[in-house]
Amino acid sequence: MTRIKKSRKLNANGPARPAREKASARAKLASKKVGKGQASGSRHSQSKAALAKQEQAAKDPRLGSKTPIALFVDANAPAKPAPQALAPDVELAKLEADPRLNTLLERTEAGETLKPKDQQWLDATLDRIADLMHELGLDVEEDEFEQEDDAEEPDLMSRFEQGADLLDQYKD
Repeated sequence: MTRIKKSRKLNANGPARPAREKASARAKLASKKVGKGQASGSRHSQSKAALAKQEQAAKDPRLGSKTPIALFVDANAPAKPAPQALAPDVELAKLEADPRLNTLLERTEAGETLKPKDQQWLDATLDRIADLMHELGLDVEEDEFEQEDDAEEPDLMSRFEQGADLLDQYKD
């Protein structure tokens, strides 16, 4: 095998070299330093803005609050008003429009057993609705059923007596 001496000349088949740059362009590239890390002495000469940011971040906003705090209960100081109760009719409408109440009632009508927590809430809500209806005088349905029962008793009794009379006629 013959040995081929290496040369720096390119053959016609080799890759073309890029055109050489001018010396002034090379000088500009060489003068630019790619910086790594902080500038020298930067640890001791931080800017005042950076120092202020560090102090603000470290400071707890709760410390040094200027809000006065009463140490004793003052009898003359106005107390916080208790939340006002809704009017009975407004509260009743709000309870009847509650979607949770409607879904739980549908589930119980379907024969489903509810969780104890849901059942307790349902019972309390229904009790409150009954109290509000009684307070507003809307529990008329129970009164109507009682009146109908009273009205039907004499009617049933008269029919029974008529049946006894018919039985007597049949025997004769």
